[in-house]
Amino acid sequence: MKTSTCLTTLILLSTFHWHDALADTPQSPLKTPPLQEWQVRRANLDHAIIDVRENEPGAQKQFDQMLTEIEKHPLDRTPMEVLDVVGTYYVPNEGIENSLTVIVTHLVLGWYDVLRFASPTGRAEIIDNEQFFKRALVLAGKDVTDKSSKFLNDHQDIVSQLVEKGVTYATEFRDTRSYDRQWPTA
Repeated sequence: MKTSTCLTTLILLSTFHWHDALADTPQSPLKTPPLQEWQVRRANLDHAIIDVRENEPGAQKQFDQMLTEIEKHPLDRTPMEVLDVVGTYYVPNEGIENSLTVIVTHLVLGWYDVLRFASPTGRAEIIDNEQFFKRALVLAGKDVTDKSSKFLNDHQDIVSQLVEKGVTYATEFRDTRSYDRQWPTA
């Protein structure tokens, strides 16, 4: 009976020209589109951070060059890239008070981009998996986050001024074309 079932299946498959249908399909149904330029830069930054933490030769110099480039042209990077840098370097080294305006500026710019260009699932990915709104503090580490939270709670008047300044900068630059505003589509 098994032979009969196999034979019937083969006959049916040959009738439907299954080999022709397979020839028209991509080899891998899991193919992904190529990375966008900002994603490549972000991956390079991630590798540089890991290399610095592991004391790889030349890693600190490469990381310093990346920081210098971002400092010279902060609006040439997507908000996600800037939040990565601020969270891994500036908040831990310079504190939340010196970083908050930049964080707010890029949160506002980024969310503006997300609302305009991301799909509902893209928004969920950015908020939940990328932890967009708390990204800079999460990347800074628990000790720095605890210190930052204390500052944010204890100095609300200063925090309000810094947030207002960040929102003002974001408003001024919300239509900037210096980075790919459609990054949330990735």
